[in-house]
Formats: sequence, structure tokens, C-alpha cells
Amino acid sequence: MSTTRTVSPYDFAAVVKDVKDRAIALADGTTGDWTDPRTGEVTSREKWFWLPKSQLRLAEPGPRGRPIPLDAVSKGLAVTATIPQWLAKEKGLL
Repeated sequence: MSTTRTVSPYDFAAVVKDVKDRAIALADGTTGDWTDPRTGEVTSREKWFWLPKSQLRLAEPGPRGRPIPLDAVSKGLAVTATIPQWLAKEKGLL
């Protein structure tokens, strides 16, 4: 008997912050505290989530957004991102 692992998708609105060969950095508007290791100063920064292209689908914002090819993505682009739920938990999106 074989078992099939189902993967639940997780969709979220984001903005593309950086693009590399195998990964894309997205920001969903959340912030987090960061402590400067030299001064101890605590500041609030926008959270970026580096996601592997192999686990990522992007579409235009909105419920009927058209898919966006990953090789056509540029910084500053607003998107609806879809990743597996397990990856969203691992990256701290859930």
C-alpha cells in the first residue's frame, strides 16, 4: 500500500525584495526587532523571507491573478505568493 503526502498550499500577498538564481526574497509587510551586535541598539526592520524558486509560485495580486514566470520577476513587484504550508511554518510565515 502506498501513501501519498498531500501538500496544502499557503497563499500570501508580498513584495519582491531581491532575486537570486535559486531563491527570491519576499516581504509580507511584517516587521521584527533586530539588535545591532556592536551597539546593542534595537531597531524594527521589515522581515524578508528567502524562498526557493523550486517551492514557489507567483501570480498577479487578486483572486484571478495571472501566473508570473519566475524568470520575469523584478524587485518591487507586488505579487500573490504560493508555497507549501510546511515551508510557510518553517520560515515563520505561519
